Amino acid sequence: MMKTSLKERVGGKGVGKQFMEQIKEYATSENCTIIQWQTPNFNIEAIHFYHKLGAIPKNKERFFWHI
Repeated sequence: MMKTSLKERVGGKGVGKQFMEQIKEYATSENCTIIQWQTPNFNIEAIHFYHKLGAIPKNKERFFWHI
């Protein structure tokens, strides 16, 4: 039996957009004025999706200090 991934089962069916809209509605009901999240810069599909939602990317610097 071959397992299918969540992405294969729901990808392209509007589930992500519905989820993001619910988050937006909740944030609005709580009087939030901004929602922030992050995704790795190599996650091109997610970045494209967020752009389609109208989200604006914000560049930031990440620092790691190995000791």
